[in-house]
Amino acid sequence: MALPFEDASAATMALTEPIDTRQLTVSGYLAEMARDLKVLATNADLSLLAYLLSVAEEEARSTNRALRNQVAMPAEAKVPDPVPASQDAP
Repeated sequence: MALPFEDASAATMALTEPIDTRQLTVSGYLAEMARDLKVLATNADLSLLAYLLSVAEEEARSTNRALRNQVAMPAEAKVPDPVPASQDAP
């Protein structure tokens, strides 16, 4: 599985990507990696490790979902400000 970015160093990522984009990318990558590791643990009959990796996978997916919703929500939630009452009267 390839890394979702060219250089894995946190310092480089901090300079090149906004924090929400980086968190979104990394949480998705971690979910996939945890899933793959869980399969390996299950195939090796390492049930406790498989369970812990399934918890990690679910947490990463949940975080990724929340971040996607957070990124998408500002565009949907823009509601025009009501006109102040003082401007209504002639």
